[in-house]
Amino acid sequence: MEPKDTPKSDLAEELESLREEIAHLHSLILRPSPSGAASAPPAPAGAPERPPVPARVRALESEKQLLGWLVDSSVDGIIAFDRDGFFTVWNPAMERMFGLAAGEVLGRPAFLACPFLEELGEDANIGAALEGRKSVSKGKCYTAPGGASVWFEGYYGPIHGPGEGEVIGGLAIVRDVTERALAEEARRASEERYRELFENAYDMVYTHDLSGRITSMNKAAERMLGYSLEEALRMRFSQLVAPESRAAARRMIDRQIADAVPMTAELDVIAKDGARFTFEVSHRLIFREGRPHGIQGIARDVSERKRAEGELAAANRRLEAWVRDLEQRTREMTLLGEMGDILRACLTAEEVYEVIVRIAREIFPEEAGALYVMGPLRNIVESVAGWGDAERMATTFTPDECWALRRGRVHWVEDTGVGLLCKHLETPPPRGYLCVPMMAQSEAVGVLHLAHADGTPLGEAKQRLATAMGERVAMALSNLRLHETLRNQSIRDPLTGLFNRSFMEEALELELRRAARTQGTLVVIMAALDRFQKMTEDWGLDAGDSLLCRTAARLQSRIRKGDVACRFSGHAFVLLLPHSGRDVGRRRAETLRDLVRGMDVQYPGAREGDRVSASVGMALFPDHGQTVEALLRSAEAAVGRARSGGGDSVVVAS
Repeated sequence: MEPKDTPKSDLAEELESLREEIAHLHSLILRPSPSGAASAPPAPAGAPERPPVPARVRALESEKQLLGWLVDSSVDGIIAFDRDGFFTVWNPAMERMFGLAAGEVLGRPAFLACPFLEELGEDANIGAALEGRKSVSKGKCYTAPGGASVWFEGYYGPIHGPGEGEVIGGLAIVRDVTERALAEEARRASEERYRELFENAYDMVYTHDLSGRITSMNKAAERMLGYSLEEALRMRFSQLVAPESRAAARRMIDRQIADAVPMTAELDVIAKDGARFTFEVSHRLIFREGRPHGIQGIARDVSERKRAEGELAAANRRLEAWVRDLEQRTREMTLLGEMGDILRACLTAEEVYEVIVRIAREIFPEEAGALYVMGPLRNIVESVAGWGDAERMATTFTPDECWALRRGRVHWVEDTGVGLLCKHLETPPPRGYLCVPMMAQSEAVGVLHLAHADGTPLGEAKQRLATAMGERVAMALSNLRLHETLRNQSIRDPLTGLFNRSFMEEALELELRRAARTQGTLVVIMAALDRFQKMTEDWGLDAGDSLLCRTAARLQSRIRKGDVACRFSGHAFVLLLPHSGRDVGRRRAETLRDLVRGMDVQYPGAREGDRVSASVGMALFPDHGQTVEALLRSAEAAVGRARSGGGDSVVVAS
């Protein structure tokens, strides 16, 4: 950049003042120090008497310290250079800004130490300063060693010596304006994006002042209205609006100014050629310095839409009766579909009953109803949910008392005065009722019962809904039972009924995480029946299975809530004791050993004196392991030590 004089802004004046102050201090320090009073030039007539030399030296030292403090503490970069272009000052702010330490540049030629200065054209400003002129450098961008871009401005000027017009060096104040430059760039990009959106928008975009005079209009507005921008700028917004819509337009603008909130309205507009359009107009206030300055509007041509709406309105009037009839059916089917989705997600029968009551109240608001479920022995039907006036309905009855269950099909009685009635009806019976058998896989799981009040018979559509609801509920209850059966099969040992090893390992993993999180303890007890293989050989496999089942039953009878008992392997069992310590675990292990020891031996082939015993090992978290595998290995090793010691004992892992 060529050196130039520029008008001074407040910022420029501040930096220029700082530069002159530093240049003055720097020039004083660069001047030769006097060697004594005799070498000082004579004072002009009438001038004040000069202070002694030591006082001047002290003053220079003070000024030097002030200069050092001012340079080092400045948030702006400060550099100084001598007549030969060698750097003599490079303050910390310059180090931060350009990533070059003072040791890398001081005492070196400016353009050798910082070649980028010459690349950016700063050689002209340095040269101007050494010629005694001031210059300003703006809008320069430097890529620092780390890759970051630094935008800066420089204010250059000379450092004068004692002689008149003598220049002994130059000084520059460099300010980091990266944030301002990035903000300017963002503003320019934003303005460009706005300009592109404004000009290329499909909708008409315009602005006018508070008096209604149009101040801008995009190309879409010119295309729609037929007015050029020059013509529109000489018009008021009200001149574009059809006479019958001008009052509405004026009210919208007045309310916009009063409330300062965006407004939307539909206005009829007349184009230059007389064509009429219906526009959907949105207005918002434009603020300048916190005060309303004008209004920006966006108008969309909805003429075609309005014509289509008129045609649709005429068609809708013809279809209203049909729609009203379908609306209720659609709502009921939607509720039924929603019920089916929720029932598939239910995990317990109680959740199923709660869902049925909520949906039934919406589908059958005028009817009372109850849901009956077949008992496990299939000799009784019990009410599990009800809505409406269900208190008067039977709570239990036998399957033979319901014609729907006996016939396996829907039983509908429109008038209980003449129909075939079920024996479970209350007294007096309702005007009419419906029983829907809930069948799953050709087996009745219950019955859905609906009763209607006087004068509100249950229509055919309602009957179909009740039948569909019964089918969904039956399927949900059947799936729950099947799910529970499969779940038990997947986590239970089929012989003993205890949890299997897979479930135990998952439970142990969960309890270990909980114990680690709460810094608690956990005990793993493993028990293996002594000489089990020999007993099965002597007494038979059935005797071995019976012995395992009896051991499991005794173990199950003594566990606490939260404990987990499982069959670990052929003749080994594991007991998990969450929140238990060494003493509790030891007592429980000894109790388990005594339970096994106390079992009678009454099998064919058993001899007098034969008895059952177990080797019990105990491992404690975190002392004997912090993972599932480690704890089980520790417990198994303890069982092995108990067995090698003769069995019928308890050993704690070491």
